[in-house]
Amino acid sequence: MIINIAIVSLFWVVLSCNVMVAFALGQRPEKAFATMLLAASVIGLAFSPLMLAQHWIDDLNRTVDVLILFAALWLALRSDRHWPLWFAGLQALTVINDLLAWSEIGARYRFLANLSAAWALPAMVTMTCGILLDWRRLRRPMPASA
Repeated sequence: MIINIAIVSLFWVVLSCNVMVAFALGQRPEKAFATMLLAASVIGLAFSPLMLAQHWIDDLNRTVDVLILFAALWLALRSDRHWPLWFAGLQALTVINDLLAWSEIGARYRFLANLSAAWALPAMVTMTCGILLDWRRLRRPMPASA
């Protein structure tokens, strides 16, 4: 129970840092993607009290995960940045775990469902680091041509 609370708290800290970095240093795609992640997380939080009683909530979470994957892929294909591709790869692992959890029941189902949520942390850290690296690259002066 304490570990679960610590992981959830870490998730919200990382998400907050992600959104702050995106809005402070990112450009329009970063801000839009961070807003989408924040909205998806708030939707998940709003429905979390129902999660133990209603199985349709898991279907909602899976749908949100797939939509985030498609948004990351769309951004990766339209952008010159590298972090959306890494984010999409980590989000694909989340969707694969969702599909595996969907095929299981009982304790193994809960383990796989929790494992799919664990991929969100490295994905958001990748996005934050990517935004910082892109910001640093864009601020660096271009070398003078000889």
